[in-house]
Amino acid sequence: MKPIETKIEGIIPEELFEVLMYIYQQNVSGNKPTISDVIEELNISRPTARKRTQNLIDEGYIIEAVKGRSKVLQITQKGKIVF
Repeated sequence: MKPIETKIEGIIPEELFEVLMYIYQQNVSGNKPTISDVIEELNISRPTARKRTQNLIDEGYIIEAVKGRSKVLQITQKGKIVF
């Protein structure tokens, strides 16, 4: 018989987890960070930050809401389950 392999699904890469962790910490404290906040805090370039946040949005871990002229990032219920 073949040994049963565990199916690991939904594991977030470390660089995406770092962004998700920052957004989660900010949301728990009552803040809603923007892409610019992520760039400043994690010291990454704008295209990299945009790409990582877009990946998290596509996976359903965060949402991007329009607040005035800026877009804020909020964690979803699926994102909270990770923590």
